[in-house]
Amino acid sequence: MERAQAEGRRPASRRTARLQAGGWFKPPHPGIGLPTLSEAVGLIQSAAVTLIERKAGDAATCVQFLRDGDLINRVVVQALTGITSGFHRLEPAQILGRPRPPSTRDAGKLTDAESPSVRPG
Repeated sequence: MERAQAEGRRPASRRTARLQAGGWFKPPHPGIGLPTLSEAVGLIQSAAVTLIERKAGDAATCVQFLRDGDLINRVVVQALTGITSGFHRLEPAQILGRPRPPSTRDAGKLTDAESPSVRPG
């Protein structure tokens, strides 16, 4: 957000707040905007466990978002290798997942060596 402001651009949250999502519905519902991440997670958490897939960006921002919303271990964070390890260093208590190729029989299971929460002993 700070970088966007320094470059004279609106932060993404302000730009997306102006977008209209209701036009995609049949019949259209004008005036329905895109929810923020906080709003979407709040809605999902009211009935299920949210899966947040972290594709890019620094882990600290995601960890802070979870801490601010009291969401540590109330959501599952999924990301590719490398991204999860940086996240785990900042918040070792958080439940993490990692996708595997569909051809892998045990898709989604981490070995002890891969799991950031299991230390060889």
